[in-house]
Amino acid sequence: MTQEKLAVRLGLASKQHVSRMENGERSCSIDLLIELSCILHVSTDYLLMGSEPSKEEVKNDLLSIISDLSTIAKKI
Repeated sequence: MTQEKLAVRLGLASKQHVSRMENGERSCSIDLLIELSCILHVSTDYLLMGSEPSKEEVKNDLLSIISDLSTIAKKI
């Protein structure tokens, strides 16, 4: 996808805005970051860090969330 097409899909004024974001010369809002990740079919982690979390990290995060939810459910 060209910078120009991406700029149009993101509702930005110009392809220069996309170019500056790519080069780290300009930041973007969280909303724009989420929209960009949806358009490009990548995670926000990938856009911010350059890599996806490992399966082990995702598994550990999910187990932690499940544990927290179980604790909350017991208090209710």
